[in-house]
Amino acid sequence: MAYKMSVIIPCYKAIETLSKTLHSIAMQSISDEIEVVIVNDCDGLNYDDIMYVFPELDIRYVVREKNGGCAAARNTGIKNCKADYIIFIDSDDCFSNCLALEIMYNRIVAEKADMLVSVFESEMRFADGVGIRKMEHKPTWCHAKAYRKQFLLDNNIFFDEELRINEDAEFHQILIDLGAKVAEIPMVTLMWRDNPKSITHQSFYDNKKTFVQAAIKYLAECEKRKMSGDKVILRVLQNLVVIYQYYNIVLDDCPENESDYLDWCKKYWKVCESIVCEVDDEYITKVYCSIMKDFGVIPNVTFVQFLDRIKGVS
Repeated sequence: MAYKMSVIIPCYKAIETLSKTLHSIAMQSISDEIEVVIVNDCDGLNYDDIMYVFPELDIRYVVREKNGGCAAARNTGIKNCKADYIIFIDSDDCFSNCLALEIMYNRIVAEKADMLVSVFESEMRFADGVGIRKMEHKPTWCHAKAYRKQFLLDNNIFFDEELRINEDAEFHQILIDLGAKVAEIPMVTLMWRDNPKSITHQSFYDNKKTFVQAAIKYLAECEKRKMSGDKVILRVLQNLVVIYQYYNIVLDDCPENESDYLDWCKKYWKVCESIVCEVDDEYITKVYCSIMKDFGVIPNVTFVQFLDRIKGVS
């Protein structure tokens, strides 16, 4: 059978949540033209009773031999799926409505795009209620995105398995800067359930530190692929400003990690200094202002002070 889309679900200790995710796929208007690839990241659990409830879904169940994290599970899914177009969804999230996949498929095909970006909402549960927040449709996270598989394979684009967090940031930066055609739809297609048990929430500080590591890996990948030019320069500056804002967040929320975070910032500066030093101040200011408007954090230190610290200027 020729599937329209493969929905890849990295799965780790998801007994309590996977059923809801599968329900949201089963209700899709094109559910009979979708392949579901569940990748068990070696959690030792049995999901047969859950999958048995959805005989209408064509489910391919793959068990990894060793635990590798979300990046490794997604890579396994890419290598085992059959459709021309791929969607990733976490095992605790769900699609927002029954037309989500049909609309995403029709748009990415019509636009002849390599990636489609839609909007997702974040569900946050509190003791006194539930909050829903609409997230902008930016090509950062894997949430609410679709991909043309052949573009990924032709360009050897996979998730860096050394990154357990922020693996999607480096993945998308490489994908876009290699010239992927990106289409957008201003439609909510996915509900991201903000799960306090997820790896993203296990360490607030690790989330910030790993972004710096992902930015370093982006540059290493650029060097390996011999990528250069304006796209890479812009990306390096954007990452530098985000890393700076994360530094201010670290100072506010986990100051005990300041020294370690600065060490990682210094490592980033070491690999990007030659690129940044070639850019004039006006362009840096333009990039800085475009990024800062999206952050609601009042800086503890100025950008210049931050640069002095990572350069080792007293």
